[in-house]
Amino acid sequence: MLLVFGLAALAAGAWCWWRRKRPNREATEIPPAVGCPPVPVAATDGKPSPPPETIGTKPVYPPDKHGVPVAQSGAGKQPPPVVVLQQNGTVVVPDEGPGTPTVEKLRPHVIPKVTSTPVAVTETTPSSIKDAAKTNHEEQESADAPLTPRPYTGLAPAPTTRKPKTCREGEQRVAKYTDSIVDIRVQLAFDRHSGIRNLTLVPCRRSGMPNKLSVSGTHGKLQLTEFGDDQYESLPIACADKTLREGVAWKGQGDARRWQWLLSGRELYVLASGDVSGIYPYGTVPCLVLHANHVVLTTSAWRSAVEAALALAGCDGFGVLTDATPGVPSGWCVFRDVKPTKVVARREGTHFLNPLCPLPDVEPDYVGGIRLRGRVWLAGFPPRIRFTGVLGDDFQVLIDGQTAHPASDGGYEAPGWDNDGEHLLAFAGKTNTYAMLTMDENWERWHAHDFGTGAAICGASIHQVAGAKWRQIRVPVCNPVLVGAHPGEVFHCAMRTDVRCDFLTVLAPFDPVWALPRDPAHVDKRTARIVLLQPAEPVIARELPSGKRRVSYALRSWVAVINDAGRKNLELSSTDDDANGLWRRYRTAAKQLWRKMR
Repeated sequence: MLLVFGLAALAAGAWCWWRRKRPNREATEIPPAVGCPPVPVAATDGKPSPPPETIGTKPVYPPDKHGVPVAQSGAGKQPPPVVVLQQNGTVVVPDEGPGTPTVEKLRPHVIPKVTSTPVAVTETTPSSIKDAAKTNHEEQESADAPLTPRPYTGLAPAPTTRKPKTCREGEQRVAKYTDSIVDIRVQLAFDRHSGIRNLTLVPCRRSGMPNKLSVSGTHGKLQLTEFGDDQYESLPIACADKTLREGVAWKGQGDARRWQWLLSGRELYVLASGDVSGIYPYGTVPCLVLHANHVVLTTSAWRSAVEAALALAGCDGFGVLTDATPGVPSGWCVFRDVKPTKVVARREGTHFLNPLCPLPDVEPDYVGGIRLRGRVWLAGFPPRIRFTGVLGDDFQVLIDGQTAHPASDGGYEAPGWDNDGEHLLAFAGKTNTYAMLTMDENWERWHAHDFGTGAAICGASIHQVAGAKWRQIRVPVCNPVLVGAHPGEVFHCAMRTDVRCDFLTVLAPFDPVWALPRDPAHVDKRTARIVLLQPAEPVIARELPSGKRRVSYALRSWVAVINDAGRKNLELSSTDDDANGLWRRYRTAAKQLWRKMR
């Protein structure tokens, strides 16, 4: 085996030596640099090179059969000078001495023009390499460059004909939109003094997006937290006047880098009520909707034009808030209680006032009720089903296949329209669904807020904590002495003199059974009563020997207050026979312990 490997190594060495010493070398191809065509290296074929021709002051060697200058072969075989061929027909030959390269015009018969036929698959042209490098550079710059809000294009009249599109084009366009651009909507809320309480931005959320993510852009770095299936929590607007004019652009960070949130800057915003927009109390919509309540936010320069456009839409009784009103951005005004009643044709092109032109489209308007999510409401609290748009004289509504009629408030109703389950709404050649859902209220309780008081708060309910040392008890203010089932369980509540009340909420170190007056032996038996807090049998677990023994003060107090109340013949606040029988058993237990302690 070793002999075989040795022979193989010897053969390889001989072949390499023969390749180096072989005079007739085959022409090889030198990989060109980016932007330069490939230049072949000529073979000498063992013949002396022809003498060089002199052009100017520098020798230029004549070309060989491949069109490349070669040096004169001889004893030293000096390497040929480096020749750079440029597109204008000039050649640059480096100088051996000081100075700069000399540029001379070549004679056409000296260095003929070398042409090559490009190959479609295997060869890459310099221009394509440059274009690819430029494209990659631009993509990298666009990925790292800060986002800028896109300009608002406005609304144009709906085209009467549509350009046919192939399925592939449509799918590519929808996929690109879904994966890249997400809308930012404006939310507005009024306070009780007719001012603006909140003016916030609501980032939309799509299926597959994370519950929490970080974004950066116009307002620096922000954290988005899920609020619902279709939106994140709202964020306050910084410098509202500038933000509304110039727009907002955010870009996701980390795994959410492919998503971008954009709000086009404009000088006119149309907001509709939450039943129409899905954002409560008001959220941005593309344009006015017939018979729906709106708020219009515009700059002061467009106030008169907006008022005229609202008058054309049949809006009466709306109010105007200027920037002197608290919460209104500087240089803006707000139109509230805008309810259009007329259809207005849109102007040609993307006119500024086209969002104030209601369309005759008929759409359902679910008003009121307790909405759980989307078009799902809590059973027993259904919405009122109304419609926006031009209804017409022959307008008909079907709910689950049954004819629905408008009620006195304008809402459509049909037999069983508010039953539990999903319902089908049919109108004007369209269909829509809504659902009523019964909530399961058997949810688990836990100690959400436990302050060591014996009771924990969970949502809107308060429940006692098992095994807690202290118990929270509410007793009448005239019964501050608490008595437990075990002998020695006596607690005197501290009375407050600065507050007048009928009941006390106290913390007791045990589960009290009775609430007695402060001094049972000297109270007025006509008004004083014994209150039963919770029924529990007396527990006499301590056996005291006969005769005088040292007994704790708590045990003596427990026996004393029960005997004093019995001798006074105080009545119970409850006339229940079970409660009276339980009190007699406590008196009997106290008498027995009193005899043993004597």
